[in-house]
Amino acid sequence: MSETDNSGAVFGGSWDVNDPQARITVTLALTSEQAMALAQLSKRAHSESFTALAADRGEAAVMAEAVYGPLREGLAAAGFDPR
Repeated sequence: MSETDNSGAVFGGSWDVNDPQARITVTLALTSEQAMALAQLSKRAHSESFTALAADRGEAAVMAEAVYGPLREGLAAAGFDPR
């Protein structure tokens, strides 16, 4: 595999890395303490947090979408909803 190969295998996945809308599933094994801390982080993170950490506004928006949507939903479904 060359250094310029953009196949999902480079990242260990089977999705098309050139498709930003490709859906993937991420499974985590956390302690209850880690899960609650992550839930609290997702609750306290705000747009300025993402803007400060992202390369640009577009990336900040995608980060916020991931945290405010599927991450919070997954944690809540597992019983870790800090609201």
